[in-house]
Amino acid sequence: MLKPAILPDSHEDIFIARYRRLTASALRLVEGQRAQAEDLVQDAFIQFTLKRPDLNTIESLDDYLYVMLRNLHISQARRASQSQTTQLVISDYDTAQMGLRLLDPQRRLQARDDLRRVCEYVTQRKETSKAGSVLILRFFHNYFPAEIATVLRTTRTAVEVWLLNARREARLFLEDPLALKVISKQKAIAKKVVQLSSRISSHKHAEITNELQEMIFSSRQGQCLSGDQLGELYAAGGETIKSPALAHIVSCVQCLDGVNDLLGLPSLAERNSDATSDSSAPPPDLGGPSGPSGASGAGGGEGEVGSRLRRRRRETIEHRPQELRIAVNGFFVGGQKIGLPINELTLKLNLEEKISFVEAFSEQGLLLSHFRVTPPTDGEIEQREEVEFGEGRALEMGVNFDTQWPTLHVVYRDPLVAHLQAEAGEEVQSPKSNVQSLHEDVGVQRKVGSIPEAGLLGAARKRWSGFGHWTFDFGLFLRPATITALVALLLVATTVILTRWQGPTAPLTAADVLQRASKAETVAAVSPDTAIHRTLQIEERGFGQTVNTAEPNAGELIAQRRVEVWQSTARGVTARRLYDDRGRLLAGEWSRSDNVTTVYHHAARPQLKPSGPIQAEVSLDNVWQLEPSAKDFAALVGDTQHVGVAERANQYVLSFESATPTSTHKILCATLVLGRDDLHAVEQTLWIQHGTEVRAYRISETSLERRPNDAVAPAVFEPDPELLSSTENRNPKLETTNLAPDPRSLAPVIATPALEVEVLQLLNQANAFMGEQLSVTRTSEGKLLVSGLVDTTERKAELLRALSTVRGNPAVRVQVETVAEASQRERPKSTGNITVEHIETTEGTSAAYADLKQKFSDDEARRFADRVMSRSRQARRHALALKQLAERFSLTDLQTLSATDRARWLGLLRDHARDFEREAATLRRDLQQVFPALSAAASNGPTIGGDAQIQDTVRRLYELSVACDEQVRQSFALSVERPSTAPVKSQQFWRTLSAAEGLSKSIQAIAPR
Repeated sequence: MLKPAILPDSHEDIFIARYRRLTASALRLVEGQRAQAEDLVQDAFIQFTLKRPDLNTIESLDDYLYVMLRNLHISQARRASQSQTTQLVISDYDTAQMGLRLLDPQRRLQARDDLRRVCEYVTQRKETSKAGSVLILRFFHNYFPAEIATVLRTTRTAVEVWLLNARREARLFLEDPLALKVISKQKAIAKKVVQLSSRISSHKHAEITNELQEMIFSSRQGQCLSGDQLGELYAAGGETIKSPALAHIVSCVQCLDGVNDLLGLPSLAERNSDATSDSSAPPPDLGGPSGPSGASGAGGGEGEVGSRLRRRRRETIEHRPQELRIAVNGFFVGGQKIGLPINELTLKLNLEEKISFVEAFSEQGLLLSHFRVTPPTDGEIEQREEVEFGEGRALEMGVNFDTQWPTLHVVYRDPLVAHLQAEAGEEVQSPKSNVQSLHEDVGVQRKVGSIPEAGLLGAARKRWSGFGHWTFDFGLFLRPATITALVALLLVATTVILTRWQGPTAPLTAADVLQRASKAETVAAVSPDTAIHRTLQIEERGFGQTVNTAEPNAGELIAQRRVEVWQSTARGVTARRLYDDRGRLLAGEWSRSDNVTTVYHHAARPQLKPSGPIQAEVSLDNVWQLEPSAKDFAALVGDTQHVGVAERANQYVLSFESATPTSTHKILCATLVLGRDDLHAVEQTLWIQHGTEVRAYRISETSLERRPNDAVAPAVFEPDPELLSSTENRNPKLETTNLAPDPRSLAPVIATPALEVEVLQLLNQANAFMGEQLSVTRTSEGKLLVSGLVDTTERKAELLRALSTVRGNPAVRVQVETVAEASQRERPKSTGNITVEHIETTEGTSAAYADLKQKFSDDEARRFADRVMSRSRQARRHALALKQLAERFSLTDLQTLSATDRARWLGLLRDHARDFEREAATLRRDLQQVFPALSAAASNGPTIGGDAQIQDTVRRLYELSVACDEQVRQSFALSVERPSTAPVKSQQFWRTLSAAEGLSKSIQAIAPR
């Protein structure tokens, strides 16, 4: 129970004094969405007042509360993009108002219809069972369980049992209204309620809460109780309230408020006011910097705002979750069913970003705890926080950083779980009146076919006082549902008997395990809503001339590599990147759904190869194209008859051995480790014969995550700029320009999207996105890596000066070198004589040469062609820069940017769009001198709305710019072959140029949100 009075300068007063300012901040975060802003502020109030942090340890309380709001907003945005794994019916929520608030907006319309049906159920059920009346008080009238126990003159445990049974019956009624026989007998009431529901629903502006309460009040039966009668009913030592009297009270405003006055409980009007307050109204002036300060400001909020905040907090305190869902930085990472007095969950966390906060939600989506985390070295190695909800219930979360991957430990305690079971089975310890009332309902529930608690049912059978409520209904066995259930039970029993007669089951074979694992991999990879991110570690070890499969780590370590794999069914692309042990990108492989794979290496042209297993001998050069997989393992070993399987506690280990390796891959031995629960491959080891030596390649999975498509930047699925370069002297082993390491670099700092915007802006000012071999990528540790190869030392110095303000940041690494530096480091130790035998030059013409000759001399025509191609190439570079900047962030990351950082990002896009339009317009004017009859005016592009449309528009602009540049080059570049018709003379070229200019105008017109 909450304290009835709030001490001066308490956490409640401190928060309410800042309510107006916090609401304004929340409105800016959610871009004016009043309901979302209210939810953020209310959640912040709940967490701040539940945990009551030591104010003396907080430097700036305003900053502390704002960071909490921002984290809650990030979590809100990221959770909105994730699919819900738990689908609850409306009656499973604590109250109808909570269900409408927490439900997915797309399901709220259906929920309103379900609410009417639940209301129809309780208005009939309350006449025969207290369970119906209890559900009315909790679900529709917003009473808390402790208050209901006071109204019913019973225990809290009895109320919980009634609620449990009532919700089960309500769920059954939603599935099949005829399944509950006792409901079908209340035909008169049902007809009256249904007619009323139809009449009220026809009113356009009728509120669902008013409609439901009017349905409940219209079902009232019997005479109202006078004040004296209510006093006698609740006199000390009085008997428990019978079902008919309780049914009348819960459906009568006058009687219910009379009970509230008698027991000192809030009136029904107060409860409805707190639950249905208008969230679209502006926040009241509660003091703070813009109004009165001090306690007076807080006191002014004791009315509407203070009451609403405290009631929402009590909803959290009184909530009893059935399942915990854990989220880190807004991404769900695990869950735990609540079935024991003490429930524990341990998770290993491997995220690309640093852990900022951990949250625990119930299955209903209610936030129970928001745990702010500060990773080392700024924070402690072990951090822990506990929230107490009363009655022995508590939630404890702790994060430990003493291992490679942080460990999250969650403990939820609820002694009432065991207490409910004891109360149900030990009826001798319960008051006589309470036990009798429970037996009343058990008898009726058994009669209508619901499923009561086993302990209660056993207790009711022992009581002769409840025997009169048991009746035998032969019609029950004539219902289709009953017949179906009996047939199903008969089939199950027959299957069990036949299985036992068949004797022991066949032994597990490797072929069966591989087949099942392959099917599981196929199913896991086809989800269109998520992208799979897998991190692999590859180790190459030497074993001389012997094979030691018992100890694969005993050989000499030769090399280590890391592989990042991104797979998206929606995009039809699998991107694989190879890094060395220092995190430098070495190669990449991009596979499309049409079975075409492109492999990129530094200083080499891209290579096309068919998708599928490796066909050549396995070595360090190509083993990174493999991953732990049942399909790859079967393709590598060939005949699965020679594969054995061993069972461990939670794994299957498949092993293959060949004395004479005759296959292309020269595999001597191979092992594959699968998880027993999901048959997911986590490790694969290959022993390969290399001449007279044996090498072992161990590929182990270090992390696996599934992200919503909106939470993954599009650039992840495209080749990196540094891999697309064909410069001969390109060297993947770039040296860092930071001569002395910053001691803070040892801390696991992560680059934020805001820092990334700042780095991009600095590089853009130095024209770093105009076709240079420069890239900005994220390392596995979450840092920003700026790497590239430039022509001169002057250009290198220019880039380093541009990045001078961020080079000291431990979350940024800069690796830039010149071509000369790379060449010097990779210069061969000995070179032979180089002889040039013959050089031959050939004069050529362009496809537009004849048109140019009509207006210019040879020199003027050559200068004109060079100028036009330069303009086209420059416009293409601006389009490329646009594409790189637009696709740097996922849609989810863009939602988390502050208004200032988002404006900076949009400013970069507008600048390059403006430059593109200028180059395209100049190109158009130049071409009009030669082809005046073909040119057309620039078109206007579409109006751009959300972030997804921004990225699509930029991507389309880049594609159009590439097409225009190719056609300009084909028209004006010299060729020794017979020139064909110039593409710039076609209407298609001018339409493409016009569309590109229109899109650039649309990008410039994007308004900040």
